Amino acid sequence: MALTRTAAQLTTSLRNRCDHLVGTFRDDSVLRGYLSDSCRSLVSWLVDDFEELYWAKSATVNAVADVQTTALPADFWKLIAFRLTIDQRRERIQRADLDAIDVEGQSLGGWTGGRWPRHRLIGADIYWAPIPRAAAVVTAFYVPTVIFKDTGGTPIADFAASTDTFDGIFGWDQWVVLDSAIKFANDEGKDSGKFAPELQRREIEIRNAAANRMADDAPKVRDRWDPSDGDGLTRNGRMPPGGFY
Repeated sequence: MALTRTAAQLTTSLRNRCDHLVGTFRDDSVLRGYLSDSCRSLVSWLVDDFEELYWAKSATVNAVADVQTTALPADFWKLIAFRLTIDQRRERIQRADLDAIDVEGQSLGGWTGGRWPRHRLIGADIYWAPIPRAAAVVTAFYVPTVIFKDTGGTPIADFAASTDTFDGIFGWDQWVVLDSAIKFANDEGKDSGKFAPELQRREIEIRNAAANRMADDAPKVRDRWDPSDGDGLTRNGRMPPGGFY
């Protein structure tokens, strides 16, 4: 899926956008700070607005027997789902309210039969209701806080070096560059208005693409009427009620 972009490539694009604003440009490390912040902004609104999660990952979390809490992954940001398999039954673990955590946490319960667990995220921990009677392995699907990688592919918190990378998906990194250009221009007290129209256009393109990752699900015009009735497009020379869909 990746259309990988290095920090150096994005920094060069940002320089090309903004080199007319000031005579002496800022250090690369400063520009990487703008770019890191804009990358997080892009990921944040995509995750908030769409179910199609481009930066999601999975990890296992171990529920310990007779212990109510399990630590979340260190890079956890937002939960997609917990999945658990018991006796060849695989289901999503639903969210519990705090009362259930308090009441069901007072006594041990089995994660079998009708005692399917629920969860609640509190701080950096997962609270289980009921408390598991035996150890269990749960699969966590989530969005991580870390979206950059170093040259070895290790996730990192920010662009720290010119060789660090970010997944630009399908040219979406240009939204990052434009957003960074606006932030830079504003900090320099310069007019950032010239960047706004293209930023808006690219955001519309990204939203349209992100809304559906299935290329064959694009809207189609279909005839609601029997093709044998006249020309198949109209009935007795008239459009069908409601038109086409």
